[in-house]
Amino acid sequence: MKRISIVFIALLHITAICRGDVCPVGYQPAEYQILEYIESTGTQYIDTGFIPNNNSKLYIKFRDISSTGAWAAGVNAGRGLTDNFGVSKDNIRFGDQYYDQDMLTGAFSVEVDKYGCSINSTKHYWKTEPVISTTKTVYLFWSNGSGASKSGKIYSCKIWNNDTLVRDFIPVRRLADGVIGMYDTVTGTFFTNAGTGTFIAGPETYETIYGNGAVCTVCPPNTYKDTAGDFLCTPCPSTTFSKSGSTSINDCGHVMHVGDKIYFLNSQKLTAPALHVRMPDGTIYYGSLYSEME
Repeated sequence: MKRISIVFIALLHITAICRGDVCPVGYQPAEYQILEYIESTGTQYIDTGFIPNNNSKLYIKFRDISSTGAWAAGVNAGRGLTDNFGVSKDNIRFGDQYYDQDMLTGAFSVEVDKYGCSINSTKHYWKTEPVISTTKTVYLFWSNGSGASKSGKIYSCKIWNNDTLVRDFIPVRRLADGVIGMYDTVTGTFFTNAGTGTFIAGPETYETIYGNGAVCTVCPPNTYKDTAGDFLCTPCPSTTFSKSGSTSINDCGHVMHVGDKIYFLNSQKLTAPALHVRMPDGTIYYGSLYSEME
């Protein structure tokens, strides 16, 4: 009978502020650059926080870069017969069932559940339904046999429980601080390295996403945010502008160029010395001589 083993691998510097439960006014959730993959050199891993059971299912696309069949995912130091839950390039494990596979080269995909495992869409069934019983969480870039992190690349990973998707990991770099990790779109959580050293970022894609994570970034120019919460800053009305970190729509206004300087014009009258600008429609905007735009 062939054996089965599974390995999981887990995985940003711009001005940012520490967050509480939500981003305050003038700040929005951090943005993440989506990567093709993240790579562990052998000391980095991610704790998914999920404890597998007989109704769990795992999908992972990874690439081993060692010569010893490194793991992509596995249960934290699980060595018992029914503790096994993990995937590597040469075997897959689900509880007391396992499947030996040839040491595949390049990137490949594995899906495993209580019915069997699929390797690059080719299905292999267990002889009997496996029994899994563990209190350990699943780690990415981790061997459940050796209880150690492993080198490799992870492109994507999904975990289901009772047919409900509970983790959907995307490799990312958090733009607020450059930290590399996995963003889970199900829980809106950024999972960072639980080991030592740092992950290596794969090539950037053309996509970015916003998420909760642990960092808020200041609202960019020409936007504002007047309510605390995990949502994006609101663009200023058409033809108006604002400074970064604006907290009200009243911070949005017109600008006036005077030589090489740009002055912000507001609808509210400011203290002297001030600029008084009458628009073609008769509307008057005011701007302090001291409010030069950054």
